[in-house]
Formats: sequence, C-alpha cells, structure tokens
Amino acid sequence: MSTRPAAAHPHGAVLPDPGAPLPSAAEVAAAVGPALDGASAGRRSVLVADALTGAPLHEQDPDTALVPASNQKLVTLLSLLTHADPGERLRTAVVAGEEPDTVVLVAGGDTLLRPGRSDPDAVQGRAGVRTLAQDTARALVARGAGAPRTVRWDAGLFPGPALNEAWAAGDVAAGQIGPVAPMAFWSHRVPAGDVASPARPGDAAADVAAVFAAELRAALAAEGIAAPPFRLAPGPAPRGAAELAAVESATLAEQAELMIQDSDNHLAEVLSRIAARAAGHPGSITGGREAAAEALAARGIDPAGLVLSDASGMSLDNRIPPAPSSAWCGPWPWTAPARWPRGPARCRWPADPGPSPTGSTTRPRPPPEDWPGPRPAR
Repeated sequence: MSTRPAAAHPHGAVLPDPGAPLPSAAEVAAAVGPALDGASAGRRSVLVADALTGAPLHEQDPDTALVPASNQKLVTLLSLLTHADPGERLRTAVVAGEEPDTVVLVAGGDTLLRPGRSDPDAVQGRAGVRTLAQDTARALVARGAGAPRTVRWDAGLFPGPALNEAWAAGDVAAGQIGPVAPMAFWSHRVPAGDVASPARPGDAAADVAAVFAAELRAALAAEGIAAPPFRLAPGPAPRGAAELAAVESATLAEQAELMIQDSDNHLAEVLSRIAARAAGHPGSITGGREAAAEALAARGIDPAGLVLSDASGMSLDNRIPPAPSSAWCGPWPWTAPARWPRGPARCRWPADPGPSPTGSTTRPRPPPEDWPGPRPAR
C-alpha cells in the first residue's frame, strides 16, 4: 500500500512522491481500520509499509503466513523479473520433420495465440496460427516440396504433470484453472471462430495443432497445391531441423502486465514455467517453485518459511505472510523503465483475501484450518 501522494512517471507508472510527508502510524491505522472492519471474519495478517523505504507503518500479525490467493501471482512476477528477459518473445515455429512428408509444429510457450492472422497491436493474439500456416505453405513452395502427409506437434517444452495435484477438482471443473500446455489459444480457451469462448480445452496443444493443420491445407490450396487431410500426431521435433516459419508472441513484459491486470491463472502458471527455464530449471511445476524460491532468496527473503505450491494462487496449500512481501513490493531498482515500459512494479497485500481465493463457486473440500475467510456451514 502506497502511503505517499502519487507522482507522474514518464513511462506510465504511478510512483509515490519522495517529497511528500510521511503519514503517521495513527493516520494509517485510522485509514486502514474501516477496511478491516468491513472485511469478512477470520484470521488477518496485515502490514502497511511506506512504498519508498519499506518502513512499516501499521502491523497486525505481519509474520503470520496465510493463504495468499491471487497475491501468489506477485511471487510469479518476481520470479519472471529476476530470471527472464522482459523483452523476450516466445516463438511458435514449424520445422521440417525427419520424414520428407512431415512438418512439426513446435510449441515455444506462447499460450496467447489466435486462430487467425497475427495482430501486431495485440497482446493476446499477437501471433496468429493462420499467419504461421500461410508462411509455412510459402516456405514449402519455395523449397519445391509437395504437401506433407503428417503434421506433428511438439509440446515437450513443459515436462511433468500439466495439472497441479493441489488444485481443487471443483475449480478445475469450473474452468478457473486446468492443464497447462506450452501453446494454447487465448490463454487456454477454446476458440469460437477467431475469438475466445468461455470453454477450456482438454488438450490445448492438440487443439492448436488441429487448427494449424486445417489452415495449412487451405494455405497450400491457395498456392495451387491440393492436399488431403493430414495425419495429426504428437512427437518431438528432430534436433537441428530446418525452420520453415515462425510467429512470435508479445513480450514477456506485456504478458506479465496482462497476468496481473486480469489475474490470469493459466498465464501465471505458464510464466512460472518460462521463468524456470530462464533460471536453468525444467519448465515444470517443480521448476517454477525452485525459480520462485531463488528469486525470493535474491531479495533477501528466506523461502524456507513459505509454502509455494503453485504460481497462480489457486492452491489452498500456499502460505505467505505479508511481512516478507514488503521486501519485494515498491520500486525495484534493478528493473529499469527502459526494460519494463510501464515502470517499476509494486503490489498491495490485502488484510483478508476473502472467502474464495479461487473465484470458484464450487468448493469440493473444506478450507484449511488457518484459512482467513469465513468457513462454510457444515
């Protein structure tokens, strides 16, 4: 929580004014009190700190670790900021297969794909599968190759389980979270034409491959090459394979901003895996936890007292107290505005995450004993 009046920032961020007077602890307590009085009953862990210095101004059990809900995404953001290049773009590529009549669609971590043409002004849909298919068709024509018979897709970028066992089955069924793939449409949504539907895919990578195959067949027909329906199958791309075409995502900085603004659970899990790979770990659930712990340690925060169960906050096993969060909130001098166009990041830790951190109306199991919100009637 910022405790100083805001000042304009040339890159669009709202920063506290270092020349403004610092409010007293009594003033902060008076401002925070009504919000706490109106919050749902339950355990609370509160820390209000000066956004510039991190000095605490109001505390209420600040070292008590509670379920952070979507504030867990701030840890994911910290991990991404620590390990990855914010200007990086994720490539979805098509390469030649080992067999002469095979092409391989290689997932590069972009889960904001659109079925149609690439949109250079969008974050979701910056890279389009139709554009990729048309570029692939032109590359095949230029190589003098005929129509392929098989389209494979390589989704090996994220090894290990796609579904975190800590996620509640009801939340998965409600679409709040689900299996995480290294390529997907519209942040893991089923497309309806060239827009997103509310439905979640069962196999996001396979869905992208199916749309790519249909678009490639149409693109080849436009080039005068008739192609029968392709055989679709998963499979790894051969090492050193020649790239035929590729499309690139929005930058990681843009995707991180979208994750925070929309509190996008699926995107948080994807960016956690991207951070893990940048830190030298596998792009897996475990790799994401390891990268996050290293990012916290780099900020002087001992991760041993925390529970990092997932990257999105959907797990009720997460435990974080607000006190350590003050060490990573506020301006981060090691992220220059030139690298992160919106300027330094900051965060706010709520007094009470509320009764349902997952946003789901279905809770198939009761919350843990130290859950800060009201407990459901038995």
